[in-house]
Amino acid sequence: MTAPKPGKDAEEPAAVNALPGAFPCTDLGNAERLVARNRGGIRFCPQRRKWMLWDNTRWAWDERNEIIHLAKEAVRAIHKEAGACHDDQLRAAIAKHARDSEKAARAYPRARIAGSHGAGGFGAAL
Repeated sequence: MTAPKPGKDAEEPAAVNALPGAFPCTDLGNAERLVARNRGGIRFCPQRRKWMLWDNTRWAWDERNEIIHLAKEAVRAIHKEAGACHDDQLRAAIAKHARDSEKAARAYPRARIAGSHGAGGFGAAL
């Protein structure tokens, strides 16, 4: 099963085009980016501590940990956020955060944070 691509017909999800600095340069901010980029396509079930993905037909358990791939995509998109920034100081801070966030050890906690924060509970479609 492939993870859903909200806004599949568009080049990028709408959240990529958010104003630079719209999300904090923190792990929590990255979790918010993950949720915003995949709104309507991911759900978290706190009782099972597992993600569900919309496969354009139904909600299915994320047995292949595709949420990690989605988290990585959200982190890589931070570079575009930095590139769209007109303030040199803010651009430098966002670019540094993007580089720091690409460390593999930080990707998984972001998905866990998103599950507890932005993806609500089971049944909360985002």
